[in-house]
Amino acid sequence: MEELRGFPAPVIDRATVERMFQVRRRRANQILARMGGYQVGRTGLVDRHIFVSNLEAIAAGEDFHYEERRRVRVHEKLAEARRIAKAKRVKIAPAPVAVVPSLPDGVSIAPGEIRIAFDTPETLLTRLFELSQTIANDYEEFVAKLPQR
Repeated sequence: MEELRGFPAPVIDRATVERMFQVRRRRANQILARMGGYQVGRTGLVDRHIFVSNLEAIAAGEDFHYEERRRVRVHEKLAEARRIAKAKRVKIAPAPVAVVPSLPDGVSIAPGEIRIAFDTPETLLTRLFELSQTIANDYEEFVAKLPQR
């Protein structure tokens, strides 16, 4: 708003709207028309004071505040989706579907602890997945094999 108030020309043209709002020609023309713009030859113009007044009225309205909150929520959801997408790209080679009778390689259980040996994050995730499958396939057997303290 300050940039518009201090703008040296008495009118705002399409190119200025494009630059200030980072929009393309068509959207800039739509904005000019909504703000009470008029044509001078092939150029769309709007009085700078009217333009600023209309923008202030829009910014004070409930629709603007709703849209601003929606935009923040969208950005938050996109950031979360990007974060999750990185994790989804990790490939885990699961064990065959058959029931795994013993613990996966690199996994050992002692009273009160589980140890997992791994050299890469993918190996760790694979072993965790295989351990979860072992437990899911025969929970009772897994519990029976747990060492007691």
